[in-house]
Amino acid sequence: EDWSKAGKFSKKDKIEFYPYNPENAVNEINEVGIDEYPGQALYWIPEQKEIYPLATFDSVLDDVQFEHESGVYKLRNIQNGYSAGYVQITPMSLETEKEQEEAKKDVQKSRGASYAGKTKTLPLNTAFLDALGTRKIFEEIPRTGVDKLFEKQNRETRENIYSSFQQPNILNGISKEGNFNRESFEDAFHYYNSITEKDRQELERIFNSIIPYTIWDISEVEIEPLALMEKEEEETTTNTDDNGSDTKTE
Repeated sequence: EDWSKAGKFSKKDKIEFYPYNPENAVNEINEVGIDEYPGQALYWIPEQKEIYPLATFDSVLDDVQFEHESGVYKLRNIQNGYSAGYVQITPMSLETEKEQEEAKKDVQKSRGASYAGKTKTLPLNTAFLDALGTRKIFEEIPRTGVDKLFEKQNRETRENIYSSFQQPNILNGISKEGNFNRESFEDAFHYYNSITEKDRQELERIFNSIIPYTIWDISEVEIEPLALMEKEEEETTTNTDDNGSDTKTE
């Protein structure tokens, strides 16, 4: 039976796993049966004991969310023809606490990137229009300098994310000098490979301690460093024809 194709969702909030020990796996399966066997879990903490390591991206979660929201904002704006922002003016008083809460919820539903340029339809009766008089229903909110603000924030967001993972900008297709020379690429590759070498070796050790006990016929894995693609050299051969002329073939 191919266990890699077997899976099901669990509605339990907490699932108990056996601690990682391949030597006990068979006995544990026989104890509860293969259908009820939850498997073993390996909990790995690098270098430190009894401390849960935070993921690298924890420090830039806000930047990641901004990157997503800014993309949604730009999409909504183009879909709505870059409509300006508006605020609704209601000539009625909100007397009860329930009415005030409903008004707050209505405003919240119009905020955020997903609602950029969104149009709302409001039913108006005769009494409402009489009370409104000459006042405008909607007032436009000017959006001065928004494009420059987004350009600045987008640039800072990208740089913060790359910096968190210690990735040189040039590896992500960004060059402040405006060009991509080979020397800069080689320096970036050597730097990134050097700071990730220890992690690659540790991951190899962990995977190779597990791989022999899996269903896949693999003895070991090797995590290769980032490699700069080399341009293949064209092979040139010289042939002499019957007339004594040399011809080159590439």
